[in-house]
Amino acid sequence: MMMISFFRVSTNLQSGSQAINAVGRDAWLISTQLLSSGQPENWDETNVIRPGFADNNIINQSLIARLANISYEDTRHLLGVDSNFLVFFLNRSGDAVPFAGLCSYGLDQRNSSNATVCAVDMNFTESYHVAKSERVVFMNADFARMCVYTWRNR
Repeated sequence: MMMISFFRVSTNLQSGSQAINAVGRDAWLISTQLLSSGQPENWDETNVIRPGFADNNIINQSLIARLANISYEDTRHLLGVDSNFLVFFLNRSGDAVPFAGLCSYGLDQRNSSNATVCAVDMNFTESYHVAKSERVVFMNADFARMCVYTWRNR
C-alpha cells in the first residue's frame, strides 16, 4: 500500500510575528513527533523520551493508549513545546473519532462518554496566535485527519 502524506499548517494573522512563528512551529513539531513511533522503541509511560504513536502515518492503537496515560504537562515537556495544544482525529465525514477512551488529547482534553460518538469544541475566544496542523493518517482501517491546534492564552 502506498500512502501519500499531506501536511498543512495555518495560523491566524494577528500582530506579533515571533509568537505566530513559535505557535506554528509548535503545531508542526507536535504533529511530526506524534506521527513517529517515539523514543525509545516500544516506549511506555515510565521510559518515554519522545512520545509518538504512528509508523508511516499508520496509527498504532497501543502507543496512542500509552500517550493517554501521560499527563498533558509531561507530554508538553517531552515534546519540547511552549504552546498549549489539542490533538484529535476526524474521519472522512468530518466527525471526531474516539481513541483510547478520549475524543481529544491536550489542554482541553475531552473524555468520550460514548465509544462511537465524539464532539470537539474548538472555541478559542480566550486565545490568540492560534495555529492548526493537519495530517492525513490511517486509523481504524480507514483514512482520517489528525488535527493539532496550538495557541497562546491572552
